[in-house]
Amino acid sequence: MIREKLKFRKECINCNKNRLISQFTSSRSRICNICKITSRNTTFIYKGVTYNRRTKRLKGVITLETKDGKKRKIKISDAKLYVKQGRAIIKDKSTISEQFNEEELRDLVLARADYRCQFCGQESHNIEMIKSSRDGGKRTPLNLHCICEKCEQIINPSKNDESIIIGIRKSRARPSWDNRILKIFCDCSMYSQEKIGVGLVFIKNQSIRTISEVFSVEVAVNSVYGELLAIVYALNHLVDTKNRSEYIHLRSITIYSDVNHIQHLLYTDSQVNPIYNSVIRKIKELTLLVTVIYPKTALSIQYLGDKENRRDIVFYNLAHDMSRKWINQKKRKVISVLNIL
Repeated sequence: MIREKLKFRKECINCNKNRLISQFTSSRSRICNICKITSRNTTFIYKGVTYNRRTKRLKGVITLETKDGKKRKIKISDAKLYVKQGRAIIKDKSTISEQFNEEELRDLVLARADYRCQFCGQESHNIEMIKSSRDGGKRTPLNLHCICEKCEQIINPSKNDESIIIGIRKSRARPSWDNRILKIFCDCSMYSQEKIGVGLVFIKNQSIRTISEVFSVEVAVNSVYGELLAIVYALNHLVDTKNRSEYIHLRSITIYSDVNHIQHLLYTDSQVNPIYNSVIRKIKELTLLVTVIYPKTALSIQYLGDKENRRDIVFYNLAHDMSRKWINQKKRKVISVLNIL
């Protein structure tokens, strides 16, 4: 009789008591339900490990107080990095305070590097993370350095904006997020030798703005004259008193042209086509005026076809479309080129 009763019982390895089989979760279970519910420290002898409910992994968060007064929750590991690498300081036991916003952080890194690429030594206004966010890096003073875009593409070729997919080359537009860098793309369209359409595309702070105009000339000209006229139109826009407050804070202004020998035309004393003389002279005058109006801004005029500029070809195409859009409209007012020269 006793043996038959023992068949319906089993010994718990935790409390060493013979309990009914119904008090176990299953026939394979070796710990009774009472021990599972009441015990906080349950020793799994057959596995050789100890489970403690009070020491499970912590998932805490810390409050980050930004420079503009906003607050957000971040991981403890991220908070440690921010404090250790100089982005924030400890305010109290549950809050850290940010020392630099994005603009101040950028100024700090560029001033520390004297606005020069840390690899090639050329002037640069671009900063990148040393340890990428994919690898756990954060935007902190110790994890940022000044590097030009050309060196960045050599070091991280995967960030190159041009990729070949099934034999088709695609370009992705990646405007700079910095609101102190302005890029102007110029192009012209020749409706006739006496009528020129000009299109400009302004890229700043991930925003795109376009303007266009149609000019009439008294003598027959070619497309190079039209491209130079587009540069004059862009420089006139910069020196206009209505626009100075918008561009006074800029670090750099780059004007892109489709003339492959633009540097030769503007910065050499060699003989050029006489019809270009008035336009080139006006470009030099306006360039000097821009440097006077914006003394802290670096101005450059470049050829769009250079390798480092090819990723922005989509903006040049937009400027080309804008120059053609208005030229065939009869109601469009035509302005004499003498008004800007």
